[in-house]
This record gives sequence, structure tokens and C-alpha cells, in this order.
Amino acid sequence: MKLFKDATPGTAEAVPAPDGGGAVHARGAYEVDEHMVSPQEVAQRYNVAVDWKNVGGSKGLTSQQVKELQAKHGLNQLTPPKSTPEIIKFLLQFTNPLMALLLVAGALTFMAYGIQTPRDKNNAILAAALIIVVTLTCIMSYLQERSAGNLMDSLKKMLPNKCTVIRDGHEQKVEALELVPGDLVRLYIGDRVPADIRIIETADLKVRIREVTECQSAEG
Repeated sequence: MKLFKDATPGTAEAVPAPDGGGAVHARGAYEVDEHMVSPQEVAQRYNVAVDWKNVGGSKGLTSQQVKELQAKHGLNQLTPPKSTPEIIKFLLQFTNPLMALLLVAGALTFMAYGIQTPRDKNNAILAAALIIVVTLTCIMSYLQERSAGNLMDSLKKMLPNKCTVIRDGHEQKVEALELVPGDLVRLYIGDRVPADIRIIETADLKVRIREVTECQSAEG
């Protein structure tokens, strides 16, 4: 099974193309539209030697092309966002406008309890209830955010260390980090997909995608 690598993963903010077209611009990184065009156009864009009648006999990229693309695009790896201390992430939950409003209401209610004569226990109960609700809500929100943040680590673990590519007309094993846009990637049974790719030739393809989408499998 031969596949076409068409984009190097990275951290980027997708924004609409300024010309109103279908391409997606990754702000501060690269323009991403390889998934919207034909494999032939992608191959032409990266000047890849592909024999469309016999993909297995393709020459792929040359060593010089690989060096130039690595210098331009960098390593094939996920770039995590800047790390924020967990305590800061938790405290930021209290800056939510609704949470802040409830905290202020709880504080004012508690102050009213303190200055009243005689003191009304209902104000103390209400103030405590507001503070407890806000705290529990922020804890739950923090835990959900933390769970979503672990997705990046899960994706990193799914990426293989090595993969098989066709370069200079030969099949060779390389580090997955060294893949570049335009690489011809060959996958065998049990291999993990090393990057965003375009499938150009398959034989009884079966992909397990449960780790990402919780679906059982996809066949083609």
C-alpha cells in the first residue's frame, strides 16, 4: 500500500483564505489545501517523481529535495502549546464572568450576614451555598479541560518511530520525524500512519481508528 504524505503536522490557526477560495491558511505556518486537490496536483506541486501506472516503481523525492523541504518545513512532529502551570489553569476557571458574579454575590451576602443585627442565618447559608457551587463547578470545568489537554499526549504516543518511504527510487526506513511534504510512504500490515497522507494506491485497506474517534474500524 503506497500513500502520499501531503502535509507536515504542526500547530497552526486555520483561517479562511483571503481570496474567498477553498484553501485554508494556517496563520504563521503554511497554507493547507493539499486535501482538496488531486494527488497528481500535489505531486506536481512538490516535484515528486510518481509513476501513476506503477506506483511501486516510483522514484519519489531525491535526497537533495528532502534536505530542502526539511529546512523549509522542519520536523514532522506535533508542536504543543506553551505549558501553563496546573494551579494557574484551575484559578483561571474562576475568571469566568458567571463564576465571578456568583462569587461576588456570595461575598456580599456573607458581608450582609456579618453586619446585620440580629444576624440572619439564611444569609450565611446562601453565601456558603454560592461559594460551594462555584468551587465545585470550577473543579469540574478544570478536570474537563485537563482531560482535553491530554489529547496531544495521546496523539504523540500514536505516532510511530520509523516508517517506510520511497526516495531516490529505493524503499528505505527513516525516522517518522524526518518525513517531509511530498514523501511517498508505504505502509504494511500493522503499521501506524506517520503523518497526514493522501492514499494513492491500496490493496484490501483496513484502518483502525478507534483511538481517535472511538469507531471500530474503516475498510476500503
